Amino acid sequence: MKVFFDLDGTLTDPKEGIVKSINYVLDKFSLSAHEPSSLERFIGPPLVDIFRVLLDTDDSETLMRAAIWFRERYAAEGYLENYMYDGIPELLSSLQPNHSLFVATSKRQDIAANILAHFGLAQYFTAIYGCDVDLSKTDLLKQILYEHSFDPSDCIMIGDRMHDIDAAHANNIPAIAVLWGYGSHEELINADYIISAPSEVSSFV
Repeated sequence: MKVFFDLDGTLTDPKEGIVKSINYVLDKFSLSAHEPSSLERFIGPPLVDIFRVLLDTDDSETLMRAAIWFRERYAAEGYLENYMYDGIPELLSSLQPNHSLFVATSKRQDIAANILAHFGLAQYFTAIYGCDVDLSKTDLLKQILYEHSFDPSDCIMIGDRMHDIDAAHANNIPAIAVLWGYGSHEELINADYIISAPSEVSSFV
């Protein structure tokens, strides 16, 4: 089976780096910083969606500039303000012998690769896929399926937010939702399976 993992909120906890990078962007727009707890709901969604809400705009040029500024800080230091969830190396090690593992994240590919290398996780993955600013996770999964000629019925997506679940289902891929990240049980109710610990993943793959 081909197993696609989200990154933020699934393999690692990126809260500190994301919060600081969002506030960096707000400062660039001469806006006040937000409390970290109020920004948790923005961990996981695409950057354009985040700043559409925080900047209250649909202006594509403004949103693109915000995303570029976010990635400017995040690529320099934010990706290191990050913590690996307990049990992740053991999970990946148990799956790798019998399955092909991939990362499919809304992050830029090179940033995702740096994070995985930092935590010693890159070795477990066949490939790491990320998104440009204007590429959705739905289209990313579609691209991966096409590139490798994968059968969606032989794939599964694992993530912590509803856009992971929706992207998987849009491509006819079953989805496992994890509760140790930033999505609530209510948000993830449409997932095929909902689990609360990395040790439970193997039972559904």
